Amino acid sequence: MQFISMWLLFTIATLSGFFYYAATADFITAFLHPLTMLLIIANAIILPRLQSLKPYYERFKSGIFTIFITLLFIILVVHVAVIAFQSGYTFDLFIIVPLCVGTVLIITGNTLQRFRLPDNSTVNRIWNQCIRPFSRILVISGAVMILTIFSPGMMTIFFIILGVMILALMISFSKGVKTL
Repeated sequence: MQFISMWLLFTIATLSGFFYYAATADFITAFLHPLTMLLIIANAIILPRLQSLKPYYERFKSGIFTIFITLLFIILVVHVAVIAFQSGYTFDLFIIVPLCVGTVLIITGNTLQRFRLPDNSTVNRIWNQCIRPFSRILVISGAVMILTIFSPGMMTIFFIILGVMILALMISFSKGVKTL
């Protein structure tokens, strides 16, 4: 069912790209997002076949596909918005960016909490210690990014939140390394 959803989103993006390309002959705008979606689908196909990841893949399969499908949906939304904007519909594309990034961060933060690894190596212990606090930061940052749509300095706040989130990841990782 997950692959069907992925291919359906890709098909919608590709068909909208064909219609746009037929009207404007703008190849990049018409097919950049569907090609990006195809790369994500290729990751979803290749990932289960990697021998080094097989022990973990079955355990985390639903979470991985949740993230992949969310990314595909967000790329489809951006694709349709860009095509509509290029076709002459007037709306602010900068409203879509924080909304999409915030949604991806919230879903990724909620999904990453389930990715606990066995404590048989140092790297796995660092991951397990760092992921829960960082997942909370992702969810909070995503919610605040969505709320920035309503503020006048939207993009400035967006990049501040992005910077704080990256800094929090680095601090979380360094704390995890120090405790080992």
